[in-house]
Amino acid sequence: MERAAKDEHETNYEREKKGSFIWWASRRLQLIVITMGILLAAGIAFALVFKAEHPSDETICRLFVEKADTIDSVCVSLGIKSRLYVSVVYGELAANYDFLDSFDEVRARLGLDPSVGFAQIKVSTAMWLEARLGNVRELSVSGSRRELVARLLNENYNILYSAFYVKLIRERLQTDGTEEPSVELIGSYYARGIDGRPQRLSTKYSNPVGRFAGRFFSSGQLLKIFPRNAP
Repeated sequence: MERAAKDEHETNYEREKKGSFIWWASRRLQLIVITMGILLAAGIAFALVFKAEHPSDETICRLFVEKADTIDSVCVSLGIKSRLYVSVVYGELAANYDFLDSFDEVRARLGLDPSVGFAQIKVSTAMWLEARLGNVRELSVSGSRRELVARLLNENYNILYSAFYVKLIRERLQTDGTEEPSVELIGSYYARGIDGRPQRLSTKYSNPVGRFAGRFFSSGQLLKIFPRNAP
């Protein structure tokens, strides 16, 4: 009788213990969900109120001047015009920069797929580019995703990847029937992306990034440093 009572007491204790744990875990989960919801709402509110403005022309041009030697060297080695490249990147920075780009490094290191670095290249696009290096001696396949993200955060590497992407976009458009694609068209597809697009690219496609790129190419901005008629 005493043994049965003891067993029943222990069983009741185990039930209470298990019930307490379930209650504690449930409360903990609720707190986590509520906290995440509050943080998300705060982030959205902050983004709406303090949304980062696009970089000014002065800021973008200063970036190009500081990296002019690297840009010229990379573009010559890849066989594209430096002014084409800076025009496309100008379009990307002038038209496609938003609040979340302030957190690109953190988001990339967390495993997300933001546009990263000097020319705002997506991590997934850089992976796609590494699978198509061919005879590009200046680049090699990264040993890991972490290494790739670190490369994209380095301005010189970022210029290499993004210039190679501009080159492939231009070649793809030529393959699809455009003898000499416009800067606007190349810039538009730089923003939209050609990785994962097996279908024929439209020669009439346009977006704000491309239009900004086309205007910069035709303008007098940095014309002495990046002339239109340079080889």
